[in-house]
Amino acid sequence: MNKEKTFFVGYLNLPKRYIKFLKFFLPISFLGMLLLSYTLAVYEKAPNKGIGWDPTGKTSVSIEARIFTKPYVLARFKYKNVSKTAILTAMNKTGIKHRVKGLHNKLVKLTGIMTQYKGRFVFNILDSKDAIKILKTQSNIFKNFLKKDLGFKTLTGEVIDPKCYVGAMKPGEGKTHKACATLCIKGGIPPVLLVKDQYASSIFEERFYLLLDEKGNPVLDDILPFIGDQVKLQGRVFKWGDIWFYKMKKHSIKRINL
Repeated sequence: MNKEKTFFVGYLNLPKRYIKFLKFFLPISFLGMLLLSYTLAVYEKAPNKGIGWDPTGKTSVSIEARIFTKPYVLARFKYKNVSKTAILTAMNKTGIKHRVKGLHNKLVKLTGIMTQYKGRFVFNILDSKDAIKILKTQSNIFKNFLKKDLGFKTLTGEVIDPKCYVGAMKPGEGKTHKACATLCIKGGIPPVLLVKDQYASSIFEERFYLLLDEKGNPVLDDILPFIGDQVKLQGRVFKWGDIWFYKMKKHSIKRINL
């Protein structure tokens, strides 16, 4: 038999040159897989870092705020001496529209779980009756949400539910979150268009737009099929304090492939 040629026989020992090769190759392969795993973990899109969510309600806080019930339920409050706006939701996947009837533009005390992410706030109101209390002292101040018209714009982004994105779920966007986001929005949580700066400019990193129909009313049926998808749509942009609104042009929303 030619000694330069070998073949495998199950009941014989492995040839020495194969042993030498495997002793070199296996450790290198193992280290390579570790390095690849680490690289994928670092560069894979990480879930957002929204803070504050506590489904037990044990870490609830109380704030004094001015509540607005239309077009969506919002609260204007002071955060570190700066006026901020929070989207109000229940502790579950629903809105609280039915709990704030007659409270539009009223000063109230709210108790719940505050979540925040990148300067955006969602206040999840506890289920108890005293979680929403009207204050005795009232001032007659009305803010017109849709006064500051920034013009007609075409936007590209993802339709999301703000409750999960700001902290209740991680991640709170993308295809994997589509079913959950749909439940939240069907339950009364405002739909939001999440627009990210694709050009990495200094203007903004990402922005929320509360979606409305052309008349400034809440929108639902037109956006349900597009929740969790990347879309392009047309409409008018409005700004009120730290909140952006987007009046969608009817039938303008289109799914896009990235």
